Amino acid sequence: MPLLALLNNLTANSVEAITNKGEIYINVFEESAYTCFVIKDSGKGVPKEYASTIFETGYTTKYTDQGVAATGIGLSHVKEIIHALEGQIELQFPEKGAVFRILIPTKNIRKRVE
Repeated sequence: MPLLALLNNLTANSVEAITNKGEIYINVFEESAYTCFVIKDSGKGVPKEYASTIFETGYTTKYTDQGVAATGIGLSHVKEIIHALEGQIELQFPEKGAVFRILIPTKNIRKRVE
């Protein structure tokens, strides 16, 4: 399911952004006709100057010990899923960590019972 891939990717990024010890909060709630997902971590955060590029394919901050870059498809895949679900994503810059706020029309993620 695309929604699971989206949440898994953002949560995995949060885990990787935390060195030693930290916290990750995931909050899900309805806001008008939207389902809102908020993923907040206490990791190293995202510099504001990269806000416009982190969702582009190929952008990465992850490198192996040998200096080989990761694929850089994680957040671009997240953005594609959100776009396919007719939603939107917003990156917020708290004092510490990062906050991703996602709004998706509830009708686009609710299972239909027939």
